[in-house]
Amino acid sequence: MLDRVYAMEALVTVLFLVLVTASLVFIFFGGFGNLLILIFSFAYSLITEFEIIPVKVLISLAVIY
Repeated sequence: MLDRVYAMEALVTVLFLVLVTASLVFIFFGGFGNLLILIFSFAYSLITEFEIIPVKVLISLAVIY
C-alpha cells in the first residue's frame, strides 16, 4: 500500500516538472508562463503537502500578478 502512495507522489512530481518545463516556453510569449508556474506550484503543494514555494508567497504573488 505504501509503495502505491510513493508511486503516485512520484507520478505527480514528474507531471509537475513536465508542466513547469512546458510553462517556461510561455514565459517568452508575454509572461503567461509565470502564471502557469504559479498555478502548478500551488496545485502541487496542495496535492502533495510539500511546499516548493510557501503557500503565503504563492498567494501574494498571485495578488501582485
